[in-house]
Amino acid sequence: MLCYLLSFNFSEEIVNLFNNEGNAELLSMAVKGINIYFSAFIIMGINIVTTSFFASINNTRKSFTISMMRGLVIVIPLILLLPNFLGMTGVWLTIPLAEVITLGISIMLIISRKEEVGSEVNRL
Repeated sequence: MLCYLLSFNFSEEIVNLFNNEGNAELLSMAVKGINIYFSAFIIMGINIVTTSFFASINNTRKSFTISMMRGLVIVIPLILLLPNFLGMTGVWLTIPLAEVITLGISIMLIISRKEEVGSEVNRL
């Protein structure tokens, strides 16, 4: 949460740590990118907690599915497609969009887990 707040409130300062020449174009592009990328931090956290939840209840298949979705399966097509339509903004949007899609998948997996638990309770 702290990184999320810092990135929005101090994005120019963060970029200027690495922008020794004071390049205005770099500053503009990087500030926009930071704001887009860090907008996904809360959703990333939810996806990571969901992955950990499924791993902790020994449901490694669902945990692995979420990890692969957010890290590879969704990211690769998005990074290949979005820049063609949105340019550099498409590059920056890849991770946040992948996280949102993964969140949808995570919610479906949690609902299916709830239904599994319900059917197990009914059998007792």
